Amino acid sequence: MNKSGLKLVYWFHGHSCPMSTLGYRAGVVAKKLLKVKRKDYYKVSVKVFFKSCAVDGIQISFPATYANGNLTLQDEKRFAFEFLDNEKKRGVSITFNKPLLDFMERYAHIKKTEKDEKKIIGFFKKFIKYTQSAKLNDIFIIKEI
Repeated sequence: MNKSGLKLVYWFHGHSCPMSTLGYRAGVVAKKLLKVKRKDYYKVSVKVFFKSCAVDGIQISFPATYANGNLTLQDEKRFAFEFLDNEKKRGVSITFNKPLLDFMERYAHIKKTEKDEKKIIGFFKKFIKYTQSAKLNDIFIIKEI
């Protein structure tokens, strides 16, 4: 995991959080699998299927941004990304895996039911560490498209 890349994400995003971390990690994986460089922004695109902080992580790690028009948000409330190399007509689909969804569900439950703010913050920090260090196949289902 590239810690300096995450520092840049958190600076750009304004705070550290699990979703910006997940967006960053998804972008890094897709960039590697599609063998694209930052300068390849003109030939790639990304579709994000849920509105979240993940978008900022993607903009740092993958050569697609809102401003370039090659990053689109289709808020369908499903945890999925599609990274495309439009020139080579290939892509990568990344969705959230069950262990990650379970972690997210536990966090949502704690946030909703826990009265002790320190416990909520403690679990939030645990959630961030999990998204930073979990094995890719524990957090993502990655498929070529």
